Amino acid sequence: MSQAGDALHEDAQPRVRWRISSGALSVAILWLLIAATFAVCRTRTGGTFVYPLDDSYIHLALAKNIAEHGIYGVTPYEFTPTSSSIVWPLLLVAVRVVSASDLIPLALNVVFASALALVVDRGLRRDGYGSRGRLVFGVASLLAVPILPVVFIGMEHTLHILAVVLLAQTTVHALAADRERDGAREAKGVPVALGIGLLSLLATAARYESLFLVGVLGLLALYRRRLSLAFALGIGAAVPVVAYALFSLAKGGPILPISVLLKRQEIGVWTFLPTLGRRFIENPHLLALLTLLSLGYVEARARGLWDRRRLMLLVTASVIVLHITFAQTGWFFRYEAYTVALALAALAGPLFEHRARLRERLLPLALVMLPVIVRGAGSLRAVPRASANIYEQQVQMARFAAQYYRGERLVVGDIGAVSYLADVRIVDLIGLGSPAVATLRLRGSLDLAATDRLTRDASIAIVDEGYSPPPQWRRVGLWRTSGNTVCRDDAVAFYAVHPEEEARLTASLREFSPQLPSTIEQSGTYTR
Repeated sequence: MSQAGDALHEDAQPRVRWRISSGALSVAILWLLIAATFAVCRTRTGGTFVYPLDDSYIHLALAKNIAEHGIYGVTPYEFTPTSSSIVWPLLLVAVRVVSASDLIPLALNVVFASALALVVDRGLRRDGYGSRGRLVFGVASLLAVPILPVVFIGMEHTLHILAVVLLAQTTVHALAADRERDGAREAKGVPVALGIGLLSLLATAARYESLFLVGVLGLLALYRRRLSLAFALGIGAAVPVVAYALFSLAKGGPILPISVLLKRQEIGVWTFLPTLGRRFIENPHLLALLTLLSLGYVEARARGLWDRRRLMLLVTASVIVLHITFAQTGWFFRYEAYTVALALAALAGPLFEHRARLRERLLPLALVMLPVIVRGAGSLRAVPRASANIYEQQVQMARFAAQYYRGERLVVGDIGAVSYLADVRIVDLIGLGSPAVATLRLRGSLDLAATDRLTRDASIAIVDEGYSPPPQWRRVGLWRTSGNTVCRDDAVAFYAVHPEEEARLTASLREFSPQLPSTIEQSGTYTR
C-alpha cells in the first residue's frame, strides 16, 4: 500500500495512541485559526471587530428591532421582509436575552462550525478513516468549504451547512438500509423519520436553498417507497416556508423574502444549456466537484443505486446542478458553501475505497481539485481584507449618518451598518430595506422618475460612485476605499437630494473628515 494510502486507513501501529480524539483536534485547530483571524481583523479595523459583509448587520438590525420595538424590519419604522433566512434573526433575538453583544453572531457560528467539525469526523469514521486520516481530511475539508469566511460573516450559512450535511447523511443512510419487515424494526423507523423531519425543518428555516436537497431526497424516498421518510421531508420543509409566508402576507409583504425574490436566477428554456455551461465556467470549483462526483458514481455502478456511498454521490451532484441553475453563487464564498461541504463529504467514501491507488492518481486528482484548493487557500486572507473594507466604507457611512442625520430619511445603497448603527429612516435603492423599491425592481420599472418620487422626503443620499442619480441631486463628496475586495464599488458618493441641503451636507462632511481612517481618499466640493 502506498504512503498516501497509509494516511487514510486505520492506524497499523498498535503502539501509536491518540490521547485526544481527531474530532477534538479538528475543533482545536479550527479555534486557533478563528482566533488568529479575529486578531488580524482587529488590527485593520481600529481595534474593534467588524463583520466582513454589510449584510451581516442587516440581521443584527432585524434582531434589535424585533427585540426592542416589536418590528420585523431593518429600521423600527416599517415591516421589511429582508432576511433570506427564516430562523437566523429569531435565533439572534432569543440570544439577546442573554447578551446584545455584536459578537453574538460570530460566537454562534463558532459553535456551529465546531459541531460541523465533529459531524465531519464522525462521517469519516463511518467511511473507515483512521485517526490521522480523519484529522487531515477533516481539517482540509473545512478549509476548502471555506469555513473561515462563512464563520466570520456572522450569518446563517454555518448553521445551514451543518443542517444540510446532517440531513443528507441521515436520510441517505435510511434510504440505503434494507426496508424494515418485522413490526419491531418498523417501529424503530418512527424516530428516524421524526429526526429527518426536524432536520428538514431546520435546514429549510436556515436557507431556502435547502429545498433543492429536500426535493432530491424526497423523490428518492418516494421511488424507494419509503413514504414515511418522504412525508417527514415534505412536512419538515413546508412548516417554516408556510409559516413565514402567512406571517409576511399578514404584514402586507410577499410570500418570500425580498432578498430571495431579488437574487433569484432566471433561466430560459432555449438558453438553459448555454447559461448552465457559462455558470459552471464561472464557478470552476463546482465544475471540479461535479466531475469527481460523476466519475465516482459511474465507477461504483456495480454496487447498485441504493448503495450508501453511491447514493450520496448522486444526491450531491443533483443538488449542485439545481443550485447553479436556480440560485446565486459567490459573494464572499457563502452561497454555494453548503454544496462544497456536501461534495467533500460524499467524496470521502470513494477516496477511502481507492486509497491503495491514491498515489498513482494523486496528480490528476490534484489537478481536478485545483480550483477548490485555490479557492480555499485564498479565503484565508479574504476575511481581514473584507473586514477592513466594510470598516472603511459602510461603518464610516453609519457613523456619519448617526452623528449628523439622526431620525431623518436617507437614500442608501448598502443598508446593513447604517440601519444597525444609526437611527435613521432609509430608502434602499437595492430594495432589501424598502418594499416599494423592491416591487418596482421586480417589475423592471425603477427609473429616474420613480426614484425621484420615492426619495423626495430624503435629506441626502449615500450611494455607490457608479450610480446614476436624478439630475437635481447635487454631489458634494466622495470617499474611496483602498484595496476593495468585497464592497460593490470602491467609492461612495454623497449627494444633497435637494439644493437647500447642500450647504449642510458640505459642512457636515468637513467636520467629520478628520474622524475618517487615513486610508480613505476624500474628494469633492467639501474638500476645497
